[in-house]
Amino acid sequence: MKTKPISQSGFFSARALASLLLVAVSSVLLLLGNYPDTAVAQSPKRKAIQGYTRAGKPILREQQPNSVPHPLTPECENSWSLTSSLYWAVVADWDFHLQTPNAHIYYGNPTADGFTLDRDAYPGCSPDPVPPEQITGMGQCGTYTLYSNLYSDCGGSPPITFTATVTALKQITINGVAYNPGQTFHPQDGVPFAVDATGCIVGITSPATATATQGQLFIYQVTATGTPTSYTATPLPAGLSFDGVHGILGGTPTNPGTTQIQLTASNSCGTGMATLTLTVQPFPSSGPVVASGSSITARTGQPFSFEVFTIGGSATARLSASGLPPGLSADPVTGVISGTPTADGSFGVTLTVTDGAVTNTSTLQLTFTSDPAIPVIVSPSETTLAAGQFFTYTIVAPGDPSDHTTFSLIGTLPSGLGFDPATGTISGTYNSHFQNGGALLGNVQLISSNSSGTATSPLSFFQQVSGTAKNISTRLAVGTSDNVLIGGIIVTGNAPKKVIVRAIGPSLTQYGVPGALRDPTLELHDHTGAMIDFNDNWMDSANEQAIIDSGLAPSNNLESAILATLDPGNYTAIIRGNNGTTGAALVEVYDLGTASLDVSSNAQLANISTRGLVQTGDNVMIGGFIVRGDMPATVIVRAIGPSLTAYGVAGALQDPTLELHDGTGAVIGTNDNWQNDPGAAQIQADHLAPTDNRESATIVTLAPGNYTAIVRGQNDTTGVALVEAFVLQ
Repeated sequence: MKTKPISQSGFFSARALASLLLVAVSSVLLLLGNYPDTAVAQSPKRKAIQGYTRAGKPILREQQPNSVPHPLTPECENSWSLTSSLYWAVVADWDFHLQTPNAHIYYGNPTADGFTLDRDAYPGCSPDPVPPEQITGMGQCGTYTLYSNLYSDCGGSPPITFTATVTALKQITINGVAYNPGQTFHPQDGVPFAVDATGCIVGITSPATATATQGQLFIYQVTATGTPTSYTATPLPAGLSFDGVHGILGGTPTNPGTTQIQLTASNSCGTGMATLTLTVQPFPSSGPVVASGSSITARTGQPFSFEVFTIGGSATARLSASGLPPGLSADPVTGVISGTPTADGSFGVTLTVTDGAVTNTSTLQLTFTSDPAIPVIVSPSETTLAAGQFFTYTIVAPGDPSDHTTFSLIGTLPSGLGFDPATGTISGTYNSHFQNGGALLGNVQLISSNSSGTATSPLSFFQQVSGTAKNISTRLAVGTSDNVLIGGIIVTGNAPKKVIVRAIGPSLTQYGVPGALRDPTLELHDHTGAMIDFNDNWMDSANEQAIIDSGLAPSNNLESAILATLDPGNYTAIIRGNNGTTGAALVEVYDLGTASLDVSSNAQLANISTRGLVQTGDNVMIGGFIVRGDMPATVIVRAIGPSLTAYGVAGALQDPTLELHDGTGAVIGTNDNWQNDPGAAQIQADHLAPTDNRESATIVTLAPGNYTAIVRGQNDTTGVALVEAFVLQ
């Protein structure tokens, strides 16, 4: 016990004598057991001179730990941290105190219940050690009071500086207000604050209603606060089962009707209850049915995209979605729900699909979490199969690397495939003999789980399709009048095609292209020649945000871009220099997919072409295209020159040559005069033979990848030419 001298001179002043009398009275009270109780000790800035002896500060009854410790649960333990400081400038003896549910931290008990007082500054008004006094540590649930006490003012009443910060380390409440990890609370001097752990409170948060379709796979995930360890759900509609460990209701319902399902979720603190009203609707006699899945988990604050698709509909089907979480929107034509979710929670989204006079509905459960420990599935939700070919797919679900993740699935895999739950791998050789063909071959629901929680995601299997040309781009010198850059597109199929057309100029400089066009403009024309859209500077587009969201926004604000949904037909993009300027530019067309909800719809870029002035050196015509798909594509590439004269094009290139390069830059085909190509007979049989023998063409089968066609004039001649790529069906 430390000594605090009352007088430095050896003589007692009148004030010191009065103090001695008070000490004597206090000692009598202490012996009689009438010392003030804990409630008095917790009052702010109480004068602490009473009860002290000349030998020092006694450990008083009020400052002993409580006889009954506060119960400690995993949700409460180390759920928050405290940093606090008491400072004063003038020499005086202030004392810093923290009353916890189990102990009293002060100079006589500096370390207890997870907290530590670092010093007793200016003890008995001596000059060492100096302020501040600090109390730090980590706490649990219960009521706490942090307060200051003046032992001796040493002849004055100096002001103090009291600072304190509580930082939530888990989900807690302080005085009834919720605090997420990282959020802070600032206690006041002498004012109690109560901490509780929301993580121990079980409350079911998943949607209260859901709609399933008879004969279609359905999944519903019970979500709750408090990290439940078990779940129940009763009664269950026919065809559905319930996973009581992970809280997953799933299966294929067989009978229409509405069921009131009683849900529970339990942990060591108790049980939460809720009612799910599940309606199983009959499979509709006509019209589209949503078949893309009914439950998916993703991360809050990260870009999200999920494609809703239907079966049994047409290209005219349109989607509306109500109840979307904040930050998300739905494209009514493509069915893509996208955006960046801003809030945690489980949301019930009502999907309504209208196709002509028919309207059908279903529900989609979207669950978003900001907990990085939960193993959220990020592997694709769609994949393709080819009959007789080996297939493998592994669930990717990053979470807490120190926590073991388990995998499971609900539904029936396509014939020939099996599932390894230990690795989360689906593999095998697809056997179409025992299954109907078609675009959609089946779907299952994937589940990943660890001790932090469970995540779900649908996986749909589609039939592999032949490769198709996508993302055409051509670089050329842009002149004026007839020597502007002209790109052509042909869309085929039974549905619209969504594309982004770009005119790139200034950013070519960083790739070493000299004389880049500084300010390109872009026009889009339909088959009648009517201009259906125009852009000069892509950020002025009405679709600016959608272009950004696509990841295809030009890097320079002076460049142009158009986002369009094109019905089957012929289209032309024209690139000019603003105010008649000239220079090298690039026209690009990016295929964003078939603009339809229904899997039976199909649209593709059947022909992509570019016309412009072919010069020499860096100003030859360079056309690039990408073959996409699951299998190779047969493509005819042509370089047209002399026959353009018949269409009124002046200065046509009289003898074009053609080179075809793969993604590595290697030459994989050349031609000068199409009749010399080994595939000339097939080119003619496909009715794609050029009308002039001097023009070039080659037929090639290309694996998915990037390709470049270069058109030059024979013997460095110049003129207007056309480069084309046709995908054969």
